[in-house]
Amino acid sequence: MSMTPLKLDLAHRLDIGFRPKVLEPMFQRAEAGKDLAPAIKRIISSLGFDSFMYGLCTTVRPGRSSQVYYYATLPREWSFLYEQKSYVEVDPRIAVA
Repeated sequence: MSMTPLKLDLAHRLDIGFRPKVLEPMFQRAEAGKDLAPAIKRIISSLGFDSFMYGLCTTVRPGRSSQVYYYATLPREWSFLYEQKSYVEVDPRIAVA
């Protein structure tokens, strides 16, 4: 697994036709081209969590050699440790296909 920073094109806005009220601060920051982390941290805190991670992989079952894309509110050091130790292979949050 390798870590690659993901750069998003702010010119492309995905309109899914529904904007949950709880996510509105995140949408507003995205539309303004601002960092999403402060809004996401407030949202996850209001839901009772202390961190957030969203990831996707182009393979059915992620492993050491998979390309994984993710966003996390945890420190960068945590991301590097997650990658170095191949925790994706044992993470119980990853659904078995």
